[in-house]
Amino acid sequence: MTDLRASAAPPSLGDLINSGIDYAKSAKATIPYVVASLGAMILPALLGPTFGGILAFVCSIATIFIGLMASREAITGEFAYKDSDPMAALKLVGIGILIGIVLMIFAMILAMILGISYVGILISSLVLMAIIVAAIARIAFVFPALAMNDPISVQSVLNQTAPYWIPLIGLFIAAALPNVLLSALFGGFGGFIGLIFKLIGAVISVVVGLVALGAVSRLYGQRARSA
Repeated sequence: MTDLRASAAPPSLGDLINSGIDYAKSAKATIPYVVASLGAMILPALLGPTFGGILAFVCSIATIFIGLMASREAITGEFAYKDSDPMAALKLVGIGILIGIVLMIFAMILAMILGISYVGILISSLVLMAIIVAAIARIAFVFPALAMNDPISVQSVLNQTAPYWIPLIGLFIAAALPNVLLSALFGGFGGFIGLIFKLIGAVISVVVGLVALGAVSRLYGQRARSA
């Protein structure tokens, strides 16, 4: 197992990726997390927006709870539900909504500044993507902190992620890159071929998402939480 406590220096991107892969290969959470996440992503396309959408919503809720248990497993080795999980899930949903509102405001501001030309849209998309990755990396420890039912505040999260912000940014870029490239190369396909590529993209997203979750949780548990 990759031990992120082995050195006083911040872990490299390679250390984080190896730690996440180590976790995902042996985690009890792997199968339920993959099933729930894939259900949330592909059921509307397979079963239609109504019935598939309802099932996808259920899978999305399941993914949050399984994600909390997975994060806790990466830290403690225990994969189990805890009474604090519903409140943690509600907090995560609230944080997600708040981030979505802030990003929407940023997107509107960028659109007004750069215009709606092709170049303007491209630049605003890249800037927005950079903001999203940097912001997620800066608050990455919120998820494992809630999973462990640790007291958190904005200041504590920012302080804990500060020494690891750059490798965390690299981790989330590495997690997003395969699916971004797949969409850029094959996103124009429709019909059955398009559905296959979407399924492949969904599988990649889920797998690298679990690797990233394991890496972030282990980093939190082995470094930030014990600091």
